Amino acid sequence: MWGGIDPGLDGACAIIGAPSVTRVEDCPVLKSGSGSRREYDLLELEQWAQAFADVTDVYGGLVAIEDPPPIPRFGVVTARSLGEAMGIWKALLTDKRVRHTFVSPSKWKTDMGLRGKGKEASLKLARQLFPEAIPELARKKDDGRAEALLLAEWARKHG
Repeated sequence: MWGGIDPGLDGACAIIGAPSVTRVEDCPVLKSGSGSRREYDLLELEQWAQAFADVTDVYGGLVAIEDPPPIPRFGVVTARSLGEAMGIWKALLTDKRVRHTFVSPSKWKTDMGLRGKGKEASLKLARQLFPEAIPELARKKDDGRAEALLLAEWARKHG
């Protein structure tokens, strides 16, 4: 079994087993304060880490976590949020002794034939590779789910 994590607040987590999808969901977040502020739901993230541990203990495998470079145009809040997510995942997966790796978007997207292509291409490829997940990939905003599935597929091929 293999896992994929698109770590942003709009990201997702996925566990796949050849040849089918086991689980794909949006990254668990909570509303934080007033307005549209959100933060990671640490209890739910811990449950995901345990799910990764359970399947990789039994079946072996690898969890691939996207490690995006800081992009100045996204601003300080996004950079802070992604840095926080990377630290949370590293701590949770290490604590659970889950074999994991951080992979840059340029590396995994090149390997999956998506270099230079947009989110729609990720959705299209995920729908092709995981037709049983099409209901979870129906909306344009499900690109985080698609990328989590594709990261899990990358882990399967490279783990």
